[in-house]
Amino acid sequence: MKNLYSWSGALGCLTFVIMGLLSPVSASAQNIVPVSVSVEIVEPLTIEKTSDLSFGTIVIDSDGGTVSFDADGNIQLTGGLSFLNSGSQPVQASFNISGRPGTGINIELPSEVILIHPDGHEMILDGITPNTDADPTLDAQGQIDFLLNGTLHVLQNQESGDYSGTFMVTVNYN
Repeated sequence: MKNLYSWSGALGCLTFVIMGLLSPVSASAQNIVPVSVSVEIVEPLTIEKTSDLSFGTIVIDSDGGTVSFDADGNIQLTGGLSFLNSGSQPVQASFNISGRPGTGINIELPSEVILIHPDGHEMILDGITPNTDADPTLDAQGQIDFLLNGTLHVLQNQESGDYSGTFMVTVNYN
């Protein structure tokens, strides 16, 4: 009998060892950390155009020149250009942006715009910039107003008539 118990004890011990090797190893200590999740939803930016850009009515001699608004909103003429006093006056494009107070924004403008005469003649507007800081920020009420500056190039012997063009102003949160 003694041998029978020895063999059954050894067999039971061997079974226990084999089952332990085949069983998945489990960690005896687990670390659990809670994670909070949150989000803030803000209203999108809105942009309102309060005036379009106009360079007024210009008289040209044979030299051509440029018409531009400087950073202070003053109109500058170069070359052989002058304003016709009885014509339309220059006006800077103006905008109001509304959004989350104290948030930085980005104003995207084209590098140049082509103005076209009904007969297909062209003029170029370039140097289009807002009169804001390099990194504009909405004020405590979530507002910022800005004007556009730019330079219109009038060629020598530019065809008389009305020239027009369109471009997009895009604003985004930084």
